Amino acid sequence: MNAWHDAPLIFTTAIHCPLCFAVRPIPVRCAANGDGSTTRRYVCRECSRRFVVVVELPEYGRAELDDK
Repeated sequence: MNAWHDAPLIFTTAIHCPLCFAVRPIPVRCAANGDGSTTRRYVCRECSRRFVVVVELPEYGRAELDDK
């Protein structure tokens, strides 16, 4: 990837609490995994529930990163 226009587009919904569906949770910790995914830990602003979101690259994006 040489420029931003070469980067793949990823569409996602807004992250929300799985219990009360409140938006804009507080990010607590973010860690890269060995397989190219990222684990993000959040705390809900409304109900204080903790939850984890795992973000994975699509297959075509993962192959491009492995080549570098």
